[in-house]
Amino acid sequence: MRWFPFLLLAYVLVAVQFALRGALGWGAWTPNLVFLLVVFVGMHALVEPAMIAGLLLGLMHDVIASHGIGTYALAYALIAGIAVQLRGIMYSDHIVTHVMMPLALGFLLLVYLLLRQWVRNLYYPFDQPATFGTGMASLVITSVLAVPVINVLRHFRRTFAFEK
Repeated sequence: MRWFPFLLLAYVLVAVQFALRGALGWGAWTPNLVFLLVVFVGMHALVEPAMIAGLLLGLMHDVIASHGIGTYALAYALIAGIAVQLRGIMYSDHIVTHVMMPLALGFLLLVYLLLRQWVRNLYYPFDQPATFGTGMASLVITSVLAVPVINVLRHFRRTFAFEK
């Protein structure tokens, strides 16, 4: 996997996601473009590069977002590893896969984030409560956006030089 084009695209997607947060979604319901890149890399790369890419994307997400370092880094690395395992039973170029893979893996991410927030609220009771409804709405928006985003990313597969 070529890392320079990947890091350049990751930087652009993180910047777009956090700079246009209000313009891309509806209030608290915002799509997660960085997550779509994690799923795309997991659908096409080998296990180690996919998990390293997920870790790097998660660290970029953590540095810019207002939560603790490591929250998304761990989650995205695990999501990328699971995506690599799931691609063996799915056809990665099919449109249904482009919707179902982010939907299923996004649900796992949502459960992880809600569990993390619940544990955090035990120690810091005045934190913002994470809601399942807002997370599911953002997940549905992300899954709908997955079709055009992953189709565009598929045209740049040779740029990333994924190994088979």
